[in-house]
Formats: sequence, structure tokens, C-alpha cells
Amino acid sequence: MRCALALALAVWAGPLAAQDGVACLQNQLAALGHYPGPADGTMRPSVRAAAAQVDQVPGLPDLRRRTATSWCREIGRTNPDMRAFWPSEQDPLILTEAPADADLLRATLDRVRAYFRDSHDIELATAVAVIGSADPATFDPAIARVNAAQQRPGRAKPVDTTRFCPERGVGGAANRAYVMFCWSDTIAQGGWSPEDTARLAKVMAHEYTHQVQYALAADDPAQKVDGAWALGPHWMVEGVAELVEWQFDSDRILADGPALFDLQTAARRSRLTLDQLSAHGTVRDSEAYGVARFAAYLLAQRHGMAALFDYFRALGRGMDQAQAFQATFDQSPAAYAALFETLRRDYGAARRFGREDR
Repeated sequence: MRCALALALAVWAGPLAAQDGVACLQNQLAALGHYPGPADGTMRPSVRAAAAQVDQVPGLPDLRRRTATSWCREIGRTNPDMRAFWPSEQDPLILTEAPADADLLRATLDRVRAYFRDSHDIELATAVAVIGSADPATFDPAIARVNAAQQRPGRAKPVDTTRFCPERGVGGAANRAYVMFCWSDTIAQGGWSPEDTARLAKVMAHEYTHQVQYALAADDPAQKVDGAWALGPHWMVEGVAELVEWQFDSDRILADGPALFDLQTAARRSRLTLDQLSAHGTVRDSEAYGVARFAAYLLAQRHGMAALFDYFRALGRGMDQAQAFQATFDQSPAAYAALFETLRRDYGAARRFGREDR
């Protein structure tokens, strides 16, 4: 039966257009009367000339193909009439087996998008495809379908579903073109309990945070700088997503003393340092996630939650990780990594760190 399901993922939304920020920008510039050419996704000199006529929009990076989506997003945020050209304004592509699951995924995505809009003033112009199943065999065909729809190259190797398909509950993963959710056979056979539904929302908030990071950092497709991935460090990428998941749909606040104690306790369970998490190239186990979450939590306590997203905006403006970290948090990533070893073990030092800029 599972083999049949793997070939029968249904589309429960309208078609997904190719993910092309240049075409979005061309449409916006044409609507503003600046660009007479076609919306064909080609970054030609006439597009740059037309973009130069747009009224100043704060924080825009230099215009190139990679950053066209940033222009599309920010023009739409400044001029609401231009939002109609955002790919995200279309119905999302949702690939799953059952209509009820598709409805749940769509409703949860709407909640998460509303959370980012209302709590963080963040809206994405990019369309995000959603893949969901209890069957690990469905994910590779679904990913191929999304990549083909968005005119992206296929994966070099099969997706490792063991990383996000749990025996119980719900797991998730993200890539530039999509977010994926894998749930247990218990849910597939018995339906979604309120606890499972709540867990799906938190996992989706986590994975959608990665979509926010990709968009703000203009990191689609993923790029390397001097041999290292431009989006990072890895503890920062996962730590911010973990912090969003921790806060989502709850009354948890950054200034809460018990929260500081609980998150610090979780971070102390691991001997991994921030430098080691960066060197590993990924954050995988629960202890590593605890370290990354607490590191992001402390930065948010001191500088505010918005600063965590400003860091990724700085990457999108062309800064490297060290420059962006220094500009956003007033210290180098190396200095913070060294200080963090004290902050994760000393409750008083952690409280003082979080209050210094208040």
C-alpha cells in the first residue's frame, strides 16, 4: 500500500509558478510605469535602469539576480498594490495524500505566516511548497515534482528521511523550495490529536523560520564564500529557528527568569561549543539544539528578537558572517563563542548579559 501512496501524492492547491524574483520585480516595475519590457525573468540592463527609478526603499541590497526577490518583497511592503505580484500571494502548492491533511497543512501555514507578520513584521514574497506524509517513500518523488515546477535542479542524492520522520509525533525539514513534514503511523491511522496538531504548528514555525532566513539573506540558491556556506553559522541558523519554535503559540517571554534557567540547564547538558557546532556543519541531536537555542536566546534577550532577523538581513546586503555578527551584535562571533562558555554555566552572568542593553 505504501508503494501506491508514494506514487499518488495529490496536489491540493493551484499550480506553483517558477520561483523567479526577477519576473516579480519586472511586473512591479512595469506596474509602476518604469519598465516597458517583458516579465521573462531575465536580468537585463533595462531592469536595473527601471529599478533605479523606484523611490528609496530602506535596506535594499545591490540589485542582481540573487537579490531580485528582496527587491520584490520590499517594494511590495512599501507599496501594498505591488504585493499582487508576490508568488506568495498565490495558493501554496501542497503535496500530501489526503484532503484533510492538506487542509490542516494549509491552515497551519496560514497561522505561521500570520505569526511572522504580526509578531516580527516579516512577510515573504517567495512561495513555499509544503510536502507532508507518514510514508518516507513519498518525499523524493514530491521533491522532484516541486523542483521541476520551480525549474530547479534535482537533488544529487535521496533525502535522508531518518532525520525528520519520527516513530511518534511530527518531524520536519526545510530546503529553499519547500518545507516537509513527516508524521507517525499512529497519526496516519488514528487521526490528528490536539497535541499532534499543536506540535505540527510548532514544527512548521521552526521550518518556516528557515525560509525567512533564506529570504532575508538572499541565499537562494545556497552559496559559498571562501569555501564556507554563506548562511551561518549553523548554531545561529538552528538556534533562531529553535527559539521561534519555543515561543510560537505560547506565553513564553524572553525576560522570564525561569525560562532563562530552563534553557540554560538544557544548554549545559552538552559539552559541544558553538565553534564545534559550526565545524560539524549541522545541528542534529537534542543536546546540540539546546546549545544553539540558548545561544540565540541570550542574543535576543540583550538585543531584542528583531536583531536575530537583522543579522540575516545583513548577510543579504553582502556582509560575511563575521561582518554581519559584528554589525548586529557589537562583537565578533569568536568573542561571543568564547563568552558563551561562561554564560551557559553561570546563571548570574547570563542574567547580566541579557540586561546590559536594556
